[in-house]
Amino acid sequence: MKKILILCIFCFSSLFSQKFYHFKNSFDPKNIQIYRDTWGVPHIYGKTDAEAAYGLAWAHAEDDFETIQKTYLMAKHLLGRVTGKEGAKIDYVHQLLRLDEMVDKNFDKIVPPSFLKVLEGYCQGLNAYAKKYPHELLLKKLFPITPPDVLKGYALSIALMSGLDRNLKAVLNGKILYPEPIGASNTFAFSRKKIVEGLTTLIINAHQPLEGQVAFYEAHMISDEGMNIHGGTFPGAVSILHGVTNNYAWAHTSNFFDKIDVYQLTMKNSNSDFYQFDNQWLKLEKRKAKLKVKLGFLTVPFSKKVYWSQYGATLKTKHGVFSLRLAANQEFRAAEQWYRMGRCQNFHQFYETLKMQAIPVQNVTYADKDDNIFFIANGLIPRRMAEEINWSCAIQGNTCKVYWEGFMDITKHPQVLNPKCGYVFNVNHTPFECTCKEENPKPEDYPCKVACFEMEDNNRSLRFRELYKDHDTLSIARLKAIKYDLFFPEQSNFMDLVRRMQNLNEKYPQYHDICNVYKQWNRSMDTTNVPASIFYLAFVPIFKEFEYSTVLFRKKFELSDSTLLNGLKFAKEYLLKHFGTLEVKFGDLLRHRRGNKDYAIGGYPDVMASMMGLPDKDGRFKAIRGEDLIIFAYFNENGLQKLESIKAYGNSSKKDSPHYNDQMELYLKNGTKSMTLNLNEIQSNAVKVYNPN
Repeated sequence: MKKILILCIFCFSSLFSQKFYHFKNSFDPKNIQIYRDTWGVPHIYGKTDAEAAYGLAWAHAEDDFETIQKTYLMAKHLLGRVTGKEGAKIDYVHQLLRLDEMVDKNFDKIVPPSFLKVLEGYCQGLNAYAKKYPHELLLKKLFPITPPDVLKGYALSIALMSGLDRNLKAVLNGKILYPEPIGASNTFAFSRKKIVEGLTTLIINAHQPLEGQVAFYEAHMISDEGMNIHGGTFPGAVSILHGVTNNYAWAHTSNFFDKIDVYQLTMKNSNSDFYQFDNQWLKLEKRKAKLKVKLGFLTVPFSKKVYWSQYGATLKTKHGVFSLRLAANQEFRAAEQWYRMGRCQNFHQFYETLKMQAIPVQNVTYADKDDNIFFIANGLIPRRMAEEINWSCAIQGNTCKVYWEGFMDITKHPQVLNPKCGYVFNVNHTPFECTCKEENPKPEDYPCKVACFEMEDNNRSLRFRELYKDHDTLSIARLKAIKYDLFFPEQSNFMDLVRRMQNLNEKYPQYHDICNVYKQWNRSMDTTNVPASIFYLAFVPIFKEFEYSTVLFRKKFELSDSTLLNGLKFAKEYLLKHFGTLEVKFGDLLRHRRGNKDYAIGGYPDVMASMMGLPDKDGRFKAIRGEDLIIFAYFNENGLQKLESIKAYGNSSKKDSPHYNDQMELYLKNGTKSMTLNLNEIQSNAVKVYNPN
């Protein structure tokens, strides 16, 4: 009896300790139509934006419910219950950042009623799908999904996009310099005066994983309230994240300004919870992160201490006590800003939306029917007061002088609107080289020059300069040829390393055979190129040492002969083991695989047509990250004239879907499929039409 009473008290207290969300709006699925085209892309119509969001949730769940669930398992720190130890690490980070407290406390203040409807529409669409298909659930406890869960999911994803995981790893390993996040993308905007066909042109070309939680899903959302946007979104996102409307289009590229500051605290003694802050000794706030980890058939509960200082989330390690301060757990309106970026009519409205400054990461490139082209080094840059400090290192965290609040105003970010030379571009290089030389932003005109903005070119930016000269006009075909280019530039810091490696046989004659082949490389990563296989493999161990960061492409590193030799040795041994020869076509090494399809593919992480692979079971490398969703948008003064897109695999992640890998052949030919924003055309050509029910 006593045990039963204790259990009842526990259940009662647990019930009332949870925060329940009461939906304020309801939606009728009959007001929503999903039109599937021949490629399986959903064109989602709702009478309201919220109903279109409901339809997006349903359609995306039909194609990739498993990945959407993993996003929300992260958002509710339940991932460890499904994926085990690795998932529990993410659950710990969620609680380290205090996302529950931050979002729940501020939710009513930061979410206006108009956007609340969109959030509720998306959540109810997802919950309805989960209710209808319970056999697809990864964890019953996950549902229902609520609007606060959405904001937490965005915040955690943005924290990881900001490089939080790499910074945490560096702190735990006792490193002083903290590695930048991985990221790559291309975007080009050309005024119609520069394009032979007379069309203002934007290329959206994010380089993302081809599968998983940050692989793009292609969709089109339409409503009677004025929404009409086609583009890419991530699993669990409530709107299009970059895309095309009838009046304008925008694209994102990753940037590498200093997004996270790490403070090493001065503790009163080695066992103390007190740290110095000016002339005070303040006590760390201490809580327990409650975690559950799947181990085989068991789910094991455990807890781990989490700390908080004036600076923010804090870790106690064997190397010291460190705090991390970042935008991702201070600003929670990113979902709203992305939604509103797709609801503008012109550049003025779009720029006003950027002034929300709610998206902590990502550059923005824009083009529209009025022939405006625009680039901005977007993101949330801390308003740091002590610019003499090297913020890329661990900072001595014992004074308010290094404590910051708020973020740099958007007008102080490097940006260019309508340069006379008629183009802007970004390929993850410095924002101070985004257009022609005479119209580039000048570093001296912007504060926080070195600590905030990347200052270097990379291989892709240098290659673009080789292929395009400032005063050229070009056809769309030539612009596409630049976008799909597979060559490294003739000169770059990275290519200097390559040439050193190619000539190692002069000092080490035992590598004469492989260097003889390697020296014939013409800098191309096309499928027929034989020396490209040696290059690719030789840098595998080197990039592993750099934790696969893109920093090696941008900064100059004096790598030792032994490091380069290790790469050459790896390449030689790998080729002989798996192919029995040093002369292997690159397309025989790097493969584009999904389901029953297996094709040769070219590319490399820092050529225009980016592609990265990992070893597969047969010794080949399977392409896993790079050219995912590509969109070409063309405008004249009347609006959008042409819209093309292509996806690396297909628009569904379900193996039994005909759209699991149906775009692969077209993708490998650098082809595109024609899309439209015209609802009448969509209705006439739809393969399938239905309500989400």
